[in-house]
Amino acid sequence: MTDLTPTETKNRLKSLGLFGLLACWEQLADKPWLREVLAIEERERHKRSLERRLKNSRVAAFKPMTDFDWTGSCTAPR
Repeated sequence: MTDLTPTETKNRLKSLGLFGLLACWEQLADKPWLREVLAIEERERHKRSLERRLKNSRVAAFKPMTDFDWTGSCTAPR
C-alpha cells in the first residue's frame, strides 16, 4: 500500500464519514493501522454498493449460451 499524505488521509476519513477518527487526528495520525482500516472500509463499502445496485436492478441470473434452447428461437431465413 502506498503511503498517504496527512491531507489525503484526512480527505479519505471525511469522504467515508469517519468524523470520530478525524476529530482524534492528532492522536491517530502516526498509527500504522489507520491506512489499513481506511482500505478495509473503502473495499467493504464498494462491495456492498455493488451488491445493493445489482439487487435493485432486478437483473435475473444469466443462462449460459450452451444451456439455451435454440429449437424454438428465431431462425435465419433460408
